[in-house]
Amino acid sequence: MEPLEVKMFFRYIRLAFFPLLTAVPICAQISAPATPHSREVALVVPAGTPLRVALISKVPVKSAGTPVSGRLVESVYAFDKEVIPAGSTVSGRIKALKPMSGRKRARAIIAGDFTPIREPQVEFDIVTLKNGTRLPIHTEVSLGARYPVQIQSAAAKVRKKRGRAASVAIARAKQEISTRTHGAIDIVKGPGKWERLKEMAWSRSPYRPQFLPAGARFNADLQQPLTFGSESVSSADLAQVGSLPAAGSVVHANLLTRLDSATVQKNTPIEAVLSEPLFTANHHLVFPQGSRLRGTVVKTQPARFLHRNGQLRFNFQRIEPPPSALPEPEVMAAPAAAATAPPPHDAQMALKTRSEAATRIEGSLEGAEMNRNAHLKIDSEGGTQVSESKWRYVTPALSVLLATSALHQEHERNGDIENNTTAEAASGGVSFGVLGTGLGLTSRYVGAGLGFYSAGWSIYTRFIARGQDIVFPKDASVVIRFGRN
Repeated sequence: MEPLEVKMFFRYIRLAFFPLLTAVPICAQISAPATPHSREVALVVPAGTPLRVALISKVPVKSAGTPVSGRLVESVYAFDKEVIPAGSTVSGRIKALKPMSGRKRARAIIAGDFTPIREPQVEFDIVTLKNGTRLPIHTEVSLGARYPVQIQSAAAKVRKKRGRAASVAIARAKQEISTRTHGAIDIVKGPGKWERLKEMAWSRSPYRPQFLPAGARFNADLQQPLTFGSESVSSADLAQVGSLPAAGSVVHANLLTRLDSATVQKNTPIEAVLSEPLFTANHHLVFPQGSRLRGTVVKTQPARFLHRNGQLRFNFQRIEPPPSALPEPEVMAAPAAAATAPPPHDAQMALKTRSEAATRIEGSLEGAEMNRNAHLKIDSEGGTQVSESKWRYVTPALSVLLATSALHQEHERNGDIENNTTAEAASGGVSFGVLGTGLGLTSRYVGAGLGFYSAGWSIYTRFIARGQDIVFPKDASVVIRFGRN
C-alpha cells in the first residue's frame, strides 16, 4: 500500500473500534458491585464497667497510702474490639482502713483472736497497657474473692470428659472457656496450698499481721467512661448482629442484679451485660460487648435450720444488642436473609422480625467465678447448690475425742498419775487457737471444758444452725450457655 492508503486504513480501524473499546470499562463500572455503606462506631467503655484486678504480690495492711499494684485478669472490650488487654497493670493505693464492726470484733475476741482487723478501702487510678500507655481512671473498688475459683456446670464437665464438639462454633467456645478459666493463673499466680496453710496457721495466733494475699481479687467499677476513638464498620459486618446465636454458644457476662437465695423471690427479673463480644465460627459479629441479657429467677430456696442450704437457679430468655449495633434495615431485608423473611420492600418489618427473633433465647448458667470457701456447684440445668465438705463430720468427732482424752489420766509404772497434756492443749486450741492451747495446759478440766465447748459449737454450726445461702454479688462474672430455641 501507499503511505497515504496505510494512514487511511488505520484511521478507519480506530473509528470502527473506538466505541467498543470505550464501552468495556463503562460496562465494567456499571456491573461492579457498589461499595457497602459503613458507619462510625464509637469505642467507649461505659461507666459502671468492672475492671477485675488481681494483686501481683502480698500487700501489708498497715496504714492508708500503702501502694497497691495488680493486673487485669479479664480483657476489657468496647463494641467488638479489645481495648485493654488482660495482663495490663493497674496501680493504686489503700485510701482508708475501715474498722471491724462491734459484733464481728466480739466474736473474734471470744474465739481468741485479738488482732485489730481492719478492712482496707482500695482505689485504683492508673492503668498501664502493655505498650507503656498510661490511662488515668476513676474507680469505685470492692473486694472480690480472696481465693477465687472457676466453677463449671455438671453438664460442662460431662461434655469435656466425653470430648464431644457438635460444631466448630461450640469447639471454639469451649476453647475460650478453657482459656479464660486458666488465664488468671498465667497472669497472676495466686497463693498455693503451702501459702494457704501458712495463713491458716497464722489465723490460730491471738495476734498476727494483716495482709492482702497475692492473687486477691478486686472489682474496680469505672466511674467515668473511657474513650478509645472510633472505628469504621461496614453494614455487611453488622448483617448478623441480633441473629440467633448457635446452640451451644457461650457468652461471658457480668450480673447487674445481686442475687441472694435468702431474699430473692421466684420470677424476680434479672439483668446481665456481655463483657465480651460474641462471634460466629466465621468471625461475624452476633452480639457486641454491652448487649443486655434479661431473665428471671426460676427457683429459689433460702437456707433453713438443721443445716439445710439454700438453692438458686436462674436463666435468661432475651438478649438485646445496643440499638447502635443493629444493621441498616435494607441490609437486614437483603435476599441473603432467611427464606421466611419479609419482602425486601418491607425493610422496617424485616428489622422488627430480626430483632424480636434474636431476643428469644434459652440461656442457662454454665460457669462462674466464686470464692473457694463458698463450695458451690452447678447442676446440669444451671442451678446452684452448696457442695458439702466431708470435714463437717470429722471436726465435731475430733473435738469430742480430744475433750474426752483431756479428762483421761495416765498411770505410770512408778505409781504417778500424769495428765494427758497433749489432749488438753489440743482441746483448747481447736476453737481458741494459741490462747486456748495455753489455757488448756493449766488444768485438765479447763482443757476438757474448752474441748466440749468446741465440740458443741461444731455440732451446732454444722448440723443444727441455719445452712449457707447462695449469693451472686453485683458484677459477678458468669458464663452463659445458649440452648436450642
